[in-house]
Amino acid sequence: MVENDTLQVRVSNLHIMKGHPLCTQGSSLVSGVLMFIGIKRSIRKVTEYIGDPKNPDGFRDEYLITDIEEVDIGGAEVFLMEGVTEQPSAWIDWEIRASRFELQVD
Repeated sequence: MVENDTLQVRVSNLHIMKGHPLCTQGSSLVSGVLMFIGIKRSIRKVTEYIGDPKNPDGFRDEYLITDIEEVDIGGAEVFLMEGVTEQPSAWIDWEIRASRFELQVD
């Protein structure tokens, strides 16, 4: 996931809203790789589903995963994302601080 100073996150069904610079026509769903270059911080709040995520029986206790957390984050931009992961089957709130961002569309 983190290699050298780059965090790579493979995504599918990424919703790019109409009006966003990455959206070329209307709203769209894309697959590809989110690239966060000059990564300084990556912290995920994970809330796992109990049962089927489309109709869960509840949620497990939230927990944090810290991939990287440098003390000096000067010059880094804040990127926030949220969504569902397959493994684990969970809702994720993700804070990333990095120098820049790129989306490589499949």
